[in-house]
Parts: sequence; C-alpha cells; structure tokens
Amino acid sequence: MGGARSARARLLAAIAVLAAGAAGPAGAGDCAGTERLADGWTRIAAPAFGAGLDTLTGYDVSGASPDHLAATNGSAIATSTDAGCTWTLGDLAADAPPVSDLPLGDGVPVVPQSISQVRFGGGAAPAVWAIGQTDVVIDGTTATRPRVLLGQAGGPAFIAVVDGLPPLGRPVAIRGMFGRAAVLLFQTTAPRVEYAFYATTDGATWQLVWGDQDEQSDFVVDWVSPGAFEQPVVWAWSSNGVLMGKIGELAPRLLPEINGNVQTVDLALTGRDPANLHVFFTGAAERSVSDDGGANFTAAPAPVGVRSASSFHLAPGVRALATESDVLIEAPGRTVDVSPADANVRDVRFGSPVADRGMPLYAFEPRGLYRRTIPLGLLPPRPPAGDGGGTDVDVDVRDRDANLATAAIEPARAAIRLRPGQRKVVDYRVALPPVPTPLDVFFMTDSTGSMRRTIASVQSGVQGIVDGLAETGISVRFGVADFRDYPRDENDRTNYAYRRLREVGPIDTGLEEALESLRTGGGNYTGGHDAGLEAIYQAATGAGRVDVLGRQLVQPGFPAGFRPEAMKVVLVATDDNFRLGGPTDPAYPGPSLDLVSKTLRGKGIYLVGLEVDTNSGSARTEMERLARDTGAVAPDEGVDCDGDGIADVAGGGPIVCTFDPKAGDTIAGAFVQMLAGIEDYAPVDIALRGADRYVRPLGTQHFPSVNVKAKNAFRLPVEFTCTAENAGTETPLRIVAQRAGEEVGATTATFECVAPDPIEPAPPPRPRPPLAVAFVPPPPPPPAPVPNPQPNPNPNPNPQPNPQLNPNAGFATQEEQQVQLALADSTLRLDDELAMTGLDRAGPPLPAVAWAAAFAMTGAAAFGLHRSRRTGVAPARVPRD
Repeated sequence: MGGARSARARLLAAIAVLAAGAAGPAGAGDCAGTERLADGWTRIAAPAFGAGLDTLTGYDVSGASPDHLAATNGSAIATSTDAGCTWTLGDLAADAPPVSDLPLGDGVPVVPQSISQVRFGGGAAPAVWAIGQTDVVIDGTTATRPRVLLGQAGGPAFIAVVDGLPPLGRPVAIRGMFGRAAVLLFQTTAPRVEYAFYATTDGATWQLVWGDQDEQSDFVVDWVSPGAFEQPVVWAWSSNGVLMGKIGELAPRLLPEINGNVQTVDLALTGRDPANLHVFFTGAAERSVSDDGGANFTAAPAPVGVRSASSFHLAPGVRALATESDVLIEAPGRTVDVSPADANVRDVRFGSPVADRGMPLYAFEPRGLYRRTIPLGLLPPRPPAGDGGGTDVDVDVRDRDANLATAAIEPARAAIRLRPGQRKVVDYRVALPPVPTPLDVFFMTDSTGSMRRTIASVQSGVQGIVDGLAETGISVRFGVADFRDYPRDENDRTNYAYRRLREVGPIDTGLEEALESLRTGGGNYTGGHDAGLEAIYQAATGAGRVDVLGRQLVQPGFPAGFRPEAMKVVLVATDDNFRLGGPTDPAYPGPSLDLVSKTLRGKGIYLVGLEVDTNSGSARTEMERLARDTGAVAPDEGVDCDGDGIADVAGGGPIVCTFDPKAGDTIAGAFVQMLAGIEDYAPVDIALRGADRYVRPLGTQHFPSVNVKAKNAFRLPVEFTCTAENAGTETPLRIVAQRAGEEVGATTATFECVAPDPIEPAPPPRPRPPLAVAFVPPPPPPPAPVPNPQPNPNPNPNPQPNPQLNPNAGFATQEEQQVQLALADSTLRLDDELAMTGLDRAGPPLPAVAWAAAFAMTGAAAFGLHRSRRTGVAPARVPRD
C-alpha cells in the first residue's frame, strides 16, 4: 500500500471510479470516415450516397442499438450497424403503384423522387422507415404522390408500403414502433387538403386512426406509464397547438394548458414516466411540464432558442437540448454544456445504452453526424430495491472534505426589521458537507483448481482493501463467498455452484476466518466453464436452485446480507468463463445473463470484476456487461488497476481489472479505487419553518437527486414583506437543511414588521387676523391764499444743475414709509390669499416673501400717487434760464 498517507492520497484521487462516463463504440474514431475530436465528440462523415449530394438532410439512431444509424441526403438512404464506420446504400423500391395506374391521364412525366425523413422502429432488429414524395405533372399541373419505404439497418433492400394510403398526398412524419408497426402522419392533397393519422401493425397495410385533423407538423408516439395507458399515446404539434391521444380513442384532445405558446419545436418525453413530460417552444424562455401523464401542464423556465430536444428513456429527468448555438444536457440538479468546439449542430438524439458504455448522444449537421457518450453520472438515483431502475453516480469529485459534519447556513441568526411598505430579499446559502455512505462489499472468488496460484494473492488483497477503505472513514462491511461448478452427481463433494462463507458483517475476526478458509479444489467438468453467473444470482437473491430432476443444486436462504441503507457491491474474481447455457450447454440449469443483470439493477447492486490471468479462460465479456448494466463504469480519467499511474480501464469502460499473479501484484489498489468511488444520491430539502404569506421563498427548496458524497452548495432567496396588515408583529423562523429527510443543519431568523409611529393630532389652525393697515391721518388743508404774493426773497443761489428724479415717488415721504412698514408687518399670508394670481404662469409660483414685497411696493406706490394728487405737490422742476 505504500503507507497510510500514500494509500489515502491514491484513494482520494480516484474517489469517483464508479462515476459513470463512456467511450464510444469499439473502433469509434479508429475507422475510415470517423475522427475523434479533442472536445470528446467523434465526427462521423456523411456517407457517399451515390445519388444527390454527399451532405445530410436527416438521420436517426436506433433505440435498441446505438451503433445502428440511418441517414439520407434527400435522395438516397444509407444505413450503418457500426456507428458510421461503414455504410450500406439502400436499394430503394420503385414507385408503387406505377404512375400509369393512377387515374390522372396519360403522358405523365415523373419529377425526381425525394426522401424527407428516416426513422427506426424498435426491437432487437429494428426496421428502418423512410418517407418522402413523388411529384407528377399532369397536363401542366403538379400532383404529389406518397412515398413510404421499409427496410432494415445493414440490409440494402427497401420495399414500398403505401397500401391503404390515399393516392395523392404527402407523408409528414413517421414513427416506428416494435417490429414492423408504425404510425404515420399524412397530408392528403386532393381532392381536398386534410391531415390524418394512419397505423400499420404488419408493415404492409395502413389503417386510418384519426381523420380530418388540423394541420400538424410532427409528432411522437410512446407508451406512458404502462397500466395507465394500454395503447400507444400520440403527441402531435404545430404552430396551432399540441394534441395528445391514445390510439383506439375517437380523437386526440387539444392541450389548452400549453397552447399559449406557438411554434412548438419538440416534445421531450421520458419514456413510460408520466412525471417527466416536457414541451419546448421556438424562441421561448419557458417550457410546459407535466407530472401526471399530460393531464395538466405548468410553465417552467427553459434555455432560450431550443431547436430540438431528446430524452433518455432509461433515465428520468435527463434531456439533451440543442439551442441555436449550444448543446446542453439537463439532469436532476445540473445543466452541462457539451457543445462541439468546431460545429453548430442540431437535431440531438439519444441512443440506447444497452450495447454501449454510457448514454450515446448524436447530433446533426450537413457535413455529417457527431457522437458523444454522456457519462452515466448524469443519471438520477437508482430507485429502491425491487423497482428495477438505473443507477446514478457523480463525476465531479474534485472538492471533497470528509471532515465537515454539519451543513453551514448563511446568514446565520439574521434579524430583519422593516417598516410598512418595505420589502427585502435575503439570499440564504447552504453548504452541505459530504457524507461517507455505508458500504457493503460481498467478495466472491472462483476457487477451482486453476486458481491455486492466485488464492493467496486474493486473500492478502482483500485485507489490503479493508485497510485502505478504513482510512476513508466510510462505514464498511464485508462478506465472503466462493464458487466452482455444479456437482457432477450426488456423490461429487468437491464442486458447488455457490457457497457463502460469511454474510456481510463488520470487519472482525469472523471476516479474517472466512478469508483464511478459502481453499482451491474441484474443477469444471463440461467445457471448462464455472458457475460464476449462478453465484452472483444467489448472492443477490438467496433463491436456491433445483434442477429438472428435483435435485437441490444450491441451498436457498444464503444471500449476501446487504444492509438496506448501504451501497451494495459484489466483487467477483475469476479466471474462467461463466456457464451460460445455450446450444453448447443445453443442460445448464442456472439463470441467464439478462436475468442476472435485471436482478442486480432491481436490487441496487453494483458489480465489479477481476479477471485473473492464468490462461484458463475468461469471463471478461460477461463481467463487463454486468458492470456496465449496473453503472459500474470508469470516470473520464479511467481506472488505474495496478497503481502504476496509468489508467488500465479507459474512461467510460466497465470496471473490470486484469490481475496477473505472476507479476507479484495484489488486488488491493484496484479494488480500493473501485469501491471508494461509488456515489450516493439522496434528496435534499431546504425547509423554511414558521413562514407565512409575508415570508416567501423565491427559489427551489427540493432537490430530488443530489450526490451526498460530494460537497454541495445551494441558494435560497427569501422575500420578507412588511405591510399595514402585519405591522407590529415579530415572526421567528428556522432555515433547515435536510438530507434524505434527516436534519443536518439549521439556523434561525427573526422578522419584525415595525408598527408605524403614532400620529399626533395636528394643532388647530390659528385664526387669521384682519388685514392691519396703519392709519395715516389726512394731510392738513393748504393755507389760505395770500393776496399780492411777494416773490421769494431768498431763492437758491446755487440750483442743482442735474436734479435726480425719484422713480418711486410713493416712498418719498415719511407717511408713505409708514404705510409700507404697516403692510410688511401684516399677518396676511400672501402665498395663500394670492395663489390664484399665478394659475396661468408657465414657471413656478413666486415664494411668499416675493409676493409680500410686491404687494407692499404696489400699495406704497398707490398711496404716494394719491397724496400727490390731493396736495397738488408736483415734482421739482429745473428752472429755465
């Protein structure tokens, strides 16, 4: 192990070994016409069609095999069974019925035929459907005849399937189902334009399903929630809206909840899961989502500019979206940009993972196809035991910290104090520490004679695994079993198909004794194979086995004994082939490979394998299949099985390591990496306790699938509102982080909506005194005229040469100044009393002081004028020479 420190470093560096990723199919990027790109995509060149241009107008990938492709350039069809390494050109059927058989007149020239769409059916040998049209010109008028072709991937022959369709019209879209069944959307062009749905179950004759439909541009067909729908469900759309109908019903129904949007571009269905129906719209920033099979829809955000969408039918909640510039993968709790670096692709589609290592995603552009395998780490969590679902593991393990114990929530103990009419948004952030998941490991080894040189290394290696995992702080329990082959007869005591030496339990002397009890012996008696597949099945079920003669081959009641809450792993070490039955071994009484795979997935059990190199045989193919099916695949950086710093299992490959006992290696390093990388997914909730309508969360509070073995951060904005209704209240709150329903952190907050200050009654207005004008006594009467007036004896000997006229004559006398002061001292509020004088002014009203000054000046001038008129006093005159 190289010491505790190096072991821990190696362990933490490879903590995500069971994170899912994937490589392309065997040979992808290594054959003519394909090229591996640095960004993770593989470019597949368009095939040489022979007719028309060598550019693509459409394609499809089989839902049963991700290596089966069909492509068209609008004129010809090519198919591939090896992910585009080689292509087979289709031998397209002649137009049927012949043009001359149509009741349209004589001398009909035929315009070159076209192909508008290619689609795969379902099943192990999927059919390839193609639709298009043939335009004929009759007496100068063009008529459109339907073209529907049926073939098979890798097979050149295509036949025409138009029996039962109107003679004139255009196939709009087609969707293949299992076998040779298909549904067709058809536009009749004569004698009137009409849209209708047709179906075939035998690939030979079409029958009308729904006639006289509104215009539709495309559709999908699927089974949603078996049991709820016995017949396939059709979802059709155009700019007019979205329809949904079950085949066999009178007519599809319009979905008014989502028809406020127009120009629907795709309907992403998660197969057989009514809780994941998504409708996307061209140019819209929202989608319509249904969680009840399409009965009701609600609006949800969506990336802007979605042009196509595809769902992964084995992974609820996983979708690929192609926008105008990006390719995005949506998965529970995350969105990942996987756009190619050198092309703007569209028309994204998932292929089946059955024959591949992850989720193969295809995309289209005219020069060819692009393929990238999406890591299984984007899958949602495995359902509880017995539900038969997939598994979910996480690929981002760079930020681990096993020392954190509780969630950190900020701001802590916040106090929010608002006044009526105010609102505030507090941004709460929750840091969730990683949690070491309990881990149950059931180690099984082939103990036949060919393993004699290996068994000691296996024993010491398992002890190294125990030591290495103990350093992580993960709660680990181990069980031990071995297997050989079925007994030859009732007297054969050296062979057995399965023997449990110790059920899963704590690391103690019982585990040590079980490891030390491993001994080699027995051997194979038919074809050199062993009962490893039976042993795996028995470890998962404890079902026992009885042969056709009633002999008890395996005693029931001895499963591995996994804890329900633990991550469950079966480790298998063998140097021989598994017995599989079939033509070479028809007497094989055990389970099939498919049954074992389904059982492991249903019970939430991972399988990882160790191929021991003794030149006896190999069960690598079967172990890789089981590892891949249960999600035990390597991350992008691969798996270093022997600790030499070089990945021995490529990224995306099933975790099956090769062990050479002659090299003196131990299996500890490889198994430590395998086991420590297993991820654990659980729901996380951010609860707001004590909230009312004045305290409102603005973000997501429930996260259904979170890898709790990694550090996670969440954000929850909370809005606080203070109104007249809740004024004077104080609300205590708790913000709680929950993991799988268990509280792992909390903080408090206090929200006070302050009561408004009491309003003091306004004092009564002071009474306005009457206008105070100072009394000025009238001037004395002028003196009586004097007869024979005498000239002034003392005229001014020095008259002012330039006398200054007083422009404000009203202010010239003391009496006038007294009037001015009296007006200025008045308590009259001129701004109120004279406000009407400014109603017609364009500018702002004059302030009160300006009004008072103007009024005083006007009054004083008036009194001065009055005095001058009554006294006859005139301004001084300049005497003339």
